[in-house]
Amino acid sequence: DVILRCAFGAEVGKIQSADASNKHPLPLAITVSLEECYRNLILYPLRAFHVAKPLRKATQFIHEFCLELVNERRANPKSGDGDDDDDDLLDILMSIPGATDDYIVGEVVTFLIAGHDTVNLTFLLLMAAILVFIAICFYLLVLIYQTSHTLSFMFYELCKQPEIKEKMLAELDTKMTDAHQTIPAFKDIAAVSYIRAVWKETLRLHPAAATGTMRIATEDIYLPASKLTVEKGTELLVPPFVVGHSEDLWPEAHSFKPERFLNPTARPHPYAFQTFSAGHRNCIGQFFATHEAVTIIMSTLRQFDIELACRPEEVTQFHATIMRPRVPNYAGRGKDGPPMGLPVRVKKRL
Repeated sequence: DVILRCAFGAEVGKIQSADASNKHPLPLAITVSLEECYRNLILYPLRAFHVAKPLRKATQFIHEFCLELVNERRANPKSGDGDDDDDDLLDILMSIPGATDDYIVGEVVTFLIAGHDTVNLTFLLLMAAILVFIAICFYLLVLIYQTSHTLSFMFYELCKQPEIKEKMLAELDTKMTDAHQTIPAFKDIAAVSYIRAVWKETLRLHPAAATGTMRIATEDIYLPASKLTVEKGTELLVPPFVVGHSEDLWPEAHSFKPERFLNPTARPHPYAFQTFSAGHRNCIGQFFATHEAVTIIMSTLRQFDIELACRPEEVTQFHATIMRPRVPNYAGRGKDGPPMGLPVRVKKRL
């Protein structure tokens, strides 16, 4: 319901109904399609007897449901230009020149499945990753953990540089003027340029998916700096951590300087910021993730003061599938607790 309402303006209240007979069939169709995709990987030789029919039926329903959303919007357009503040994702997709119904429906399906039932999706994709292809696990973990771990690194940087936190609080207090307001309004989130710059700078220095994504060269490419030729069909790894720490792309690359994202005359190259990948295959959820993160930042800073419960030099970057903060020798952790995460002290803001 949340994804449908926010992204596509659809009212499908039956999805939340406690009455099983009154529930919308969409969640079931998505679950069946994911389960059948998983079985199709395991039982591929038997797909014609067991897997294909329920998978086709589920995907057909999802496609028809999404096509109906598009047709309803065409019959009852909101604005149609993709520029108004009230436009949702469906308006934007439909405003793309030359966008066919198949293209729009494909994007809608992708967004719906990516945002559907995180717990069940997590289990199914993890099982598929363990048994078939580890890359699925990579993308899944990025989806779940990126925001939380990046926020941890942000508060780590703020504890090291309290003057940045004071600037954030000053901007926050000018936008959230009601003394009793703890959750920012939508217009407030769009108006906080400095807080957004702090978030972007954190993503640059501490990308959760630090290892990056695989790409395939579609043509022969000559790299003049290294004098190498990348042949067509070569698989390439693009690591955001390396790109984000490059002095060639980012002056004072190892320093935490949110102002670099506020200077209109010195904007970074669009492909220098790789946290959400770049180009036509970038992360479809990046704007949703940014909105979510800025909301959490504003609400947290509005209510609480956060201090490190360890020395800053004890915090390290633990590189695994997901990069996260680690304090190996932190004395305050439990006997069996892993040395992951960022130990902090939280106080109510006066």
